Amino acid sequence: MTTNLPRQRRPILRALFGGYPTGSHSTRYNVRRRDFGHLLESFVLQQLIAQAGWTDPGLEFHHYRDRDQVEVDCVIERGSRVWGVEIKTARSIKEVDFKGLHRLAEQAGSDFQSGIVFYSGDSILPTGDDRFLAVPISKLWEI
Repeated sequence: MTTNLPRQRRPILRALFGGYPTGSHSTRYNVRRRDFGHLLESFVLQQLIAQAGWTDPGLEFHHYRDRDQVEVDCVIERGSRVWGVEIKTARSIKEVDFKGLHRLAEQAGSDFQSGIVFYSGDSILPTGDDRFLAVPISKLWEI
């Protein structure tokens, strides 16, 4: 690994569970929603890693969190080149969803290539910064 990113990066280690806890108590909705976010994140990461296995096995996958607890769900590296990926359950995107990607871009400098926020919406959305896009999760199978 030849990038100058801080050493707070960690290899991605995730387990994807075949089931999802269910229940009828509305007071547990936010807990289940948070759990679903973790499951969706794991699922998307597994899809990215699987696709990389047959398209570019030289890619390395990491999680990034800095001292300020700003994080990126997935950092992909190949040599000195760096890409960032965020995964959101929301059907719409806000500027704050790109906070970690902006920080990663600052840290990586000229090695930063681009960042994507995968979300549950229907359209690919520009962000005003050519380095970043919001992309529907469904596009994973159209790439």
